[in-house]
Amino acid sequence: MTPLDWCYIQLTRRIYGPVYSTYVLLRYNGQNFLSQYADGILGMGRALDENAFLNTLVKAKAIHRAAFATCLTRHGGTLSLGGSGLARRPSGTTGGGAQQQQQLQYHLEPMQFTNLQKAGNGLYAAQIMKVYVGDICITCGDNAHHVLAKRAFQSGKGGLLDTGTTDTFFPRQALPPFQAAWEKLVGIPMQEVERYSYEDFRRIPDITVVFEPNTKLVIPSSSYMEMEYLPYEQLATTTTVFNTSSFATPDVVRPWPGMRKLTMRIYCDEKSGAVLGANSLYHYDVLYDLEASRLGLARSNCGRDDIRQSSLLETGIQYT
Repeated sequence: MTPLDWCYIQLTRRIYGPVYSTYVLLRYNGQNFLSQYADGILGMGRALDENAFLNTLVKAKAIHRAAFATCLTRHGGTLSLGGSGLARRPSGTTGGGAQQQQQLQYHLEPMQFTNLQKAGNGLYAAQIMKVYVGDICITCGDNAHHVLAKRAFQSGKGGLLDTGTTDTFFPRQALPPFQAAWEKLVGIPMQEVERYSYEDFRRIPDITVVFEPNTKLVIPSSSYMEMEYLPYEQLATTTTVFNTSSFATPDVVRPWPGMRKLTMRIYCDEKSGAVLGANSLYHYDVLYDLEASRLGLARSNCGRDDIRQSSLLETGIQYT
């Protein structure tokens, strides 16, 4: 058997409302997440056990490298075993000039890397250097709240990347500077649930997490603000849903008339460190490279050929 450089798996789901599903856990003991028997949702934790899933694939020569990548959207995504399948041009495509070649890229920017930090329980963590709300750094300078926020982001577990957690959680010390920046940019106090016009929504800032040395994870408002649920039969006619078929970039939403209820899905209530859940990783190809002990991040259309590339993003992308 010839080992694969990578194995690409497409994950899809139909949208009929809330979907309740889970990957298989070997056992469930009724206790909290950290004491469960399973090593990560798919057994993909940073286990040193030679029988861990990735180690087993490498040992069986099914893949060359102990690495995997995930790329999630609200409606599906990809899982690549052995590396990132999205960093490569789709098989069977050649030539066609610069414009056609750019359309065939699944990454929308070069992949950036940061080192994995030591973390227990098979978790994946990276060192957070700065956090921005829009263009306001909430961990910079000598302001007492900013100093406390930075210290909290860098303490304890650090910055965990966890696709098995739906939402994103910042340390509680980040709440005062986060609220101040939000109110300055949006013009209204930050609330967990609030009604917004489309013009209000456009003022809601991106959140940027900067890992060492300068690796940036940009969380757009369309990822961390969740719209009220609409029944499936209304999706075909309404203009008030997330546009999933004709994005200029993956984080653009259609305008809506009147007011719309949105829920803030970033919570500042961790004792220390941060948990970057699935909603902070939408439309990022995230490479978990265990052999090199590093994480890779690249904005991506997650294998969706119907998502057009933005002319504002780089061309001539190189991957290493």
